[in-house]
Order: sequence, then structure tokens, then C-alpha cells
Amino acid sequence: YKRCYDSSCQIALGRAVAAQKSVATKLLRVGNRCAITSALFDLRTETTAGAATVDTACGTNALMGGVKEIARRFAGLPAKTSPSPRPLPARAH
Repeated sequence: YKRCYDSSCQIALGRAVAAQKSVATKLLRVGNRCAITSALFDLRTETTAGAATVDTACGTNALMGGVKEIARRFAGLPAKTSPSPRPLPARAH
């Protein structure tokens, strides 16, 4: 077992398991907020194929939502957004 943190190690690790791509993810907590940062490595070309960061709350459900959002971005899907608030009805004078 060897710790693997840099991109060159990620590429070697992915090749060892015969993968085409590899994802490295970091979770950073700042106060009561969390950031999930992921890098997608293309093992054939030995390059970073993409990167994404999601700012989220630190609860389990929020973190899972953040991971799903990263996956959506890597898949080229549009970002999931929360519903827009409805405008307030006009008041009669």
C-alpha cells in the first residue's frame, strides 16, 4: 500500500487496474461549509480531462448531492439548479 496524492501517481494507479479514466476527489471543510473538488484523469493521454468543485453544506445528504453534481459535470450534463422562487403577486393599492 502506497499513498497516492499527485496526478502522476493517480495515472499509474489507474493503469495498474486497467482503467481508462481515474477520478481523484478531495473534501475540504471550512467552518460549517464543505467544498468537494474532483479531477478526472485520462489515463491514455496522461492528462487531466476535467476538474470540478462544488460548494455545499457538510451534512451527509448535501455531500452526496455534491458528489452527484460533480458526476453530472463530468458527464457533460447541465448543472442541477434549485427551483426559482415564484414572484410575489402584485399588491392592489
